[in-house]
Amino acid sequence: VPVWPHAQPFTWEASFDGGERWLPYHALSAGHCRWAATSTRLAIVQFWTEIVETLNEGFMPLWHTLLLIDEPERGLPPSIENRVFDGLSQLPQSVSVIMSTHSTVPLTNPNFEIWFCGADGTTPSSLTQVPWRVRQMTTLRTPNVSHPSIDSGPAPVVLFIDNEIDEAVIQVFLEDLCRAGRVVLINVNDSTQNCSALTSYILHFSRARICVTLKNDAHPAAVKMWKSTALETESRGSFFGKTLFREITGDLNDVSLFAHVGDVVVSAGEPERLLVTGWGRPSVLHDLPVSDFLTQFSSWADVEESGIPGESIYETVSRLRDSPLTVNDVLASLGRLSTPPDDLLRLADFVRSLVVAPWFDLE
Repeated sequence: VPVWPHAQPFTWEASFDGGERWLPYHALSAGHCRWAATSTRLAIVQFWTEIVETLNEGFMPLWHTLLLIDEPERGLPPSIENRVFDGLSQLPQSVSVIMSTHSTVPLTNPNFEIWFCGADGTTPSSLTQVPWRVRQMTTLRTPNVSHPSIDSGPAPVVLFIDNEIDEAVIQVFLEDLCRAGRVVLINVNDSTQNCSALTSYILHFSRARICVTLKNDAHPAAVKMWKSTALETESRGSFFGKTLFREITGDLNDVSLFAHVGDVVVSAGEPERLLVTGWGRPSVLHDLPVSDFLTQFSSWADVEESGIPGESIYETVSRLRDSPLTVNDVLASLGRLSTPPDDLLRLADFVRSLVVAPWFDLE
């Protein structure tokens, strides 16, 4: 990283187009540094801080350097990317680094503090739920906690869902597996970058073997997640999968995103069973019976009216589940489901079967 010792007071410049155009900023007290490349943008700002250092018996003001970097991994080969982030994490205390990145390398470095932000920087689900899920995954891997380690038992199932209410319903019916770390739910409506980073984090730190997406084969975030984790998944031999409900037409091989990794295709096209095929083979590996589910729906307003103000969808669904109402009554109240409730329950049964299925651990 180039550093210029010649500080010009009251102005600094930044380029957002690889050096073609430089924009001055006058809000900082000192510093004037400019550097840009076609793939990485960087600005170095030197300024006085209110932090003081003890020097003998006196105090002295401390010059502090703020390093702003936009996507330092862009244009770098993978062999160098790790070294760059490792170097940035070991800069002296007088240098602070703020960077935006799509790389998953910082997730594995304890010296980085990770903040997940949505496209607008304020998305609550991005700023709260995603970091919470990362901490949850980390906690589950800690040997001295009450939860079993992810690595101590069957590999977990990672389930991608593209609707918050669908996620709440699935979480209710798989609550025991979620608490035990056997099933991980990820809402793909969080920002693409967040989902990609979290997916890579889970695959890197756990033995997750199957990732399942629900009704989002063409969802940009889902495609981004598949692509961003394909190489890591392939290199670790993980079993990558997806589910498609009433979306499979023609040859099953046509829907394969990563034939070199392998797919699990779950089809609800036949009303009598749920077909699971994998690795490009048309053979049926697992049959799931289709139960008799409620077919008529009321509105989500029925749930909202009966709910406690401010409670989450998950809390509402959990409370309804614990009430004298039947499962069908609960599902009948969920009028905003993007997926029919029978498909959701079949999916819950399918995921539960994956956790205990003897063929699940392909090793």
